[in-house]
Amino acid sequence: MTLRTLLNSWRPDYQKLFFFFVTIFALALLGAVISFSLYPWPVYSWQQLQELQTQELPLYAFERGNLEFTLSAENYVLFERWLGNPIQPNVIALDVYFILFGLSLSALLAILSALPRYWFYAGTTIMAFLIALFRWDALSLAGSGNPMMGIIIVSIFLGVLFFFQFFQSSASFLKRLLAFTVLCALLGIVVNAASPVLQPLRYLAVNTLPIALVLLIIFIMLVAHQIMASFVSLALASSRTHRLRQFLIISTIYLLNLWVAYLDRIGWMDWDYTMSPFLLFFSSSVLAVWTIRQRFPIYEFLFKNEVLLIYFIFAFGTMAFATMGYFISSANDIVLLSLNDFILYTHIGYGMMFLLYVVSNFLGMFEKNLPIPTVLYKPTTMPYFSYRFAGLIVTLALIFYNNWAAHFNHLTSGFYTAMGDIHFGQPNVSAHTAYRQAHVYAPYNQHAATALAALEGANGNYGKEKNYAVDANRFRPTEFTILNADNLFILSGNAYEEIRLLRKGKNLHPASGVIRNNLGLAFARIGMADSAKFYFTEAAKDHRTRRSAEMNVLGLIVKADMPDYVDSVFQLESGSPSVRSNAFALANRQGRTLSAKVKLPKDSILDIFSASLLANYLTNQTNQIDSAFLSTCVLVAQKEKNLSFRHMILQSAAKACYASGQVNRAFSLLQEAIFLGSSVGPNNYALGLMAMDQEKHDVALSYFLYALNNRSVPAAQANAVSLAEVGRIDEALVAWDTLGNRKDTTLQAVVESMKRVLGAPPSWFPDLSERERLYYARYRIPLHDSILFSRLVGQIKNEDFRAKAFLHRARQYFADDELSLSVAQYKNLQGLHLTDTRLFAEIKYFELRLLASQGRMDDLQAIIKQGILFGPYRESERVYYEALKQEASGDMTAAGRNFEWLARNNWYFDDGIVAASRFFKRDSRKSYGILADALQVNPRSAKILKAYIPVALARGFDPYAVNALETLRGILAPTAFQKYVNQNQLSGLLLQ
Repeated sequence: MTLRTLLNSWRPDYQKLFFFFVTIFALALLGAVISFSLYPWPVYSWQQLQELQTQELPLYAFERGNLEFTLSAENYVLFERWLGNPIQPNVIALDVYFILFGLSLSALLAILSALPRYWFYAGTTIMAFLIALFRWDALSLAGSGNPMMGIIIVSIFLGVLFFFQFFQSSASFLKRLLAFTVLCALLGIVVNAASPVLQPLRYLAVNTLPIALVLLIIFIMLVAHQIMASFVSLALASSRTHRLRQFLIISTIYLLNLWVAYLDRIGWMDWDYTMSPFLLFFSSSVLAVWTIRQRFPIYEFLFKNEVLLIYFIFAFGTMAFATMGYFISSANDIVLLSLNDFILYTHIGYGMMFLLYVVSNFLGMFEKNLPIPTVLYKPTTMPYFSYRFAGLIVTLALIFYNNWAAHFNHLTSGFYTAMGDIHFGQPNVSAHTAYRQAHVYAPYNQHAATALAALEGANGNYGKEKNYAVDANRFRPTEFTILNADNLFILSGNAYEEIRLLRKGKNLHPASGVIRNNLGLAFARIGMADSAKFYFTEAAKDHRTRRSAEMNVLGLIVKADMPDYVDSVFQLESGSPSVRSNAFALANRQGRTLSAKVKLPKDSILDIFSASLLANYLTNQTNQIDSAFLSTCVLVAQKEKNLSFRHMILQSAAKACYASGQVNRAFSLLQEAIFLGSSVGPNNYALGLMAMDQEKHDVALSYFLYALNNRSVPAAQANAVSLAEVGRIDEALVAWDTLGNRKDTTLQAVVESMKRVLGAPPSWFPDLSERERLYYARYRIPLHDSILFSRLVGQIKNEDFRAKAFLHRARQYFADDELSLSVAQYKNLQGLHLTDTRLFAEIKYFELRLLASQGRMDDLQAIIKQGILFGPYRESERVYYEALKQEASGDMTAAGRNFEWLARNNWYFDDGIVAASRFFKRDSRKSYGILADALQVNPRSAKILKAYIPVALARGFDPYAVNALETLRGILAPTAFQKYVNQNQLSGLLLQ
């Protein structure tokens, strides 16, 4: 009979109820299967923790005082390890379970009310006992510990049962089902409203779990033989002859697999390809529902018709799958451990006995090729009860042999774990108490131990937190429990204990990429780069950790300076931001500029990956940066939602701006990064270096002071050099003497040399080394004492050193706007034979400045055409010469754009500021503004002050002009100052 024919033979209300039961059974089954496929989510889920490491990357080196200083960028290297999120008990699964449990219980009560009288009494007694075990007194409905409400509730259920059995025996099943469903719903409403406990319905749901577990185990035993029974039909369908042999072969293979799974479970053999007990249960349950009508002859004494039997199996199956689904979706591992064993034991016990049952009863029918399935449950020799009893004996034998008390403890521990889940995260001790009880019954309960570790960690009890995390790994540790314990070892700094744990985890989970990824990081932390690279490579084979492993291996290569993987790094088009970020970091480390482009996030929201990618990209493109893209990056970083990553972008952008000649913007961006509290010492040191590079040592000193106050170690030597450069010899001597306290033999030699230079009288000059003589000429001979300078420098035999002395003196005169004296010193360089190519280049660049100041544009352009390259860090000079050339040729529009650029981008480039102010002199306001803005950051520039004073007077700003003149007096030598006053007729201004 087909299903449609069967349904058509039923009454309409029975048909509707059939679809109702099918629906709830399907929902319970589907929920359990989905939970099984997602296990242990959502209780356990992954998080990735990123570790951002910085690496100083040299960008640009320059020489001051015959010492080399390097402006560095920060190279951002990302590493990523995996860790379980804090445990999240799945109380929604408990709610779903309770609803399905209530519907199933209502259906079973309705069926019970329709049973024959004897079985009704037996079933009612059992049901009353089960309902009484729901611990109604714990809900305090009639006062704490009062059992009266439980007695009343059981009496109500019994009353309804007796009502339908004796007074409404003709009532339809639909009415019975609705009556018990409404009764359960009303009871839930009363409990929720009247119980003083927190979450009373969930509390009641947990109290139903022990009974649900007992019923689940009964259902497991009820359906344990169904796979074996299906082999009968399979053998009959697959062959017309040798059906018995087919059945015996299939059954034997199946039973052997069960025994192998059992031996693997008890540790007598190691076999990775055993059948999953849960899949066995799902399969046998579906087969039991599908073939329920075949078993009607067994239950004819109990059910008046097969409709009630079908309803019973659906309701019982729904309750079983709801219970199983809850424990799976709540990751109640300790219960699942025992359920796993129970399923295996019952399938072995009942499977073996069912084979004996089939052979004993139907051997002749196999030989005659008769349709056995139709009479499978109508035995002739071995009664069905005998098979059931024998199967139970074998199952119990396996349970008792494998320590039945442990299973009891497991189920009890699982109950308390469920109780802890409903209170987890609430401001009371109920969760801790319940989990502790669960831990007492089973110390290796992973769920309870993990929850206890989280609770102890939240309370600051880190010793207990670690102990519970270790307990979670005592039996069959999972990836989550291993990595949670791994995180605690990392926090405690116990690297070798961490490696031991992760190696154990690797052996237990050979295919786990998350364990291998973290193991690679552990080896990287102790400096074993080759081992780390091996495990990262292995982790990349796991689809979950491929991105993390690729990122980590690139980070390892950068940090350990490993030569491998160089060619593959540049395949960046399809890489994730995290991998590309480390790829750019590697390229930066190798000094290679990549042609690959990066895109800003579409929503302009940065994360650690996109921020480090942009920062590394800006560093990589420093010497050829796209100004428009640079500006866009800065705008994105300055959005409020990107505050956490703003400093990364600003620091890299500032260095790129400086390289492209946007000096003002570079200072502004680094100052903004300092304001954010990011790398205050290093960023102030970088600002000081940029000021040094611009020959503004007075400005540099203010930044070095901030850097030193923020414990920037390299700022001390730069500070000592700058003090000497501005002529503060006594302070420089103290600064160098302080540096001598460091335990650095190389530095101490430099310190002793500089102390001799700064403290020696002129009579010691012949005893100084060649290098010390250069320093002496640079720092100890006053600018106005040209006779002493000529006499002492003539004693320097090294022509490179002598050239450096002449070049420095020429630059000093040039900075003070003493052009004729500067040219005279520059002429001393003629005829010297130089070996230092960098020095030769510096001389040629300075010659261009002299020619520009003299207005000798033809000579200037001729030298440039010989192949003088400007490139990064000399963009201001290039634009300056280009503007002068355009002005001389009459192209005022182009010249105006370039002078505008100079006025806006570099207030430390004195010649460019003065020239821009002169070019815009027709607009007195603009001309004055250019000079005034520059003086705000460059207040001791003799050239700018000289240009500012007459412009300020012309604008009527006499007080400002007076202040500027007083500042100029402190900069220039007295004769040079008086000469300037006389030439500009400013004697009257001095009197003000």
